Amino acid sequence: MSLRARAVLEDCRAALAEFEQATDQNVKRRRWVALVALMRAVGHVLQKVDHAHADLTVRSAIEHGYTIRKDIPVFKFFIKAERDNVLKQYRFNPQEKGPIANVYVEHEFDDTGNLKPPALRISIEESVLLTEGHFSGWTPEQVAESAIDFWSGYLDDVERSASAN
Repeated sequence: MSLRARAVLEDCRAALAEFEQATDQNVKRRRWVALVALMRAVGHVLQKVDHAHADLTVRSAIEHGYTIRKDIPVFKFFIKAERDNVLKQYRFNPQEKGPIANVYVEHEFDDTGNLKPPALRISIEESVLLTEGHFSGWTPEQVAESAIDFWSGYLDDVERSASAN
């Protein structure tokens, strides 16, 4: 089964990439509006298009998926709430620049090809952080990636139920 909502999810991924690449704040704001609209559209297309044209097993999987996921924070406090903020009020979650620490272990080889002891590296970058709500302290990209993961898991479950049928 091919879900139309899957095509919307792919557009979410592309919109996130465009948002990440934008440097002008006006362009970035418009990309965010598009991304938020697409995030919510996944669910609307799943319910209004895929559900309407599916057999009983798939419809049940879509309904069950919503029942068990509707209170998951990324859906409740981002996908729905941010859509309401942006598309119904054109209001954006307050953001501010703040430090983000990136920590990683670096493995290097010496001149003879032997592995040196691992080195812990830390870099601090300035990033835009959300300052209100459930995802305060997250970057917009982190929240959007979490929403994409949410929808991907939901659609995977629906497609598994369809193939098991």
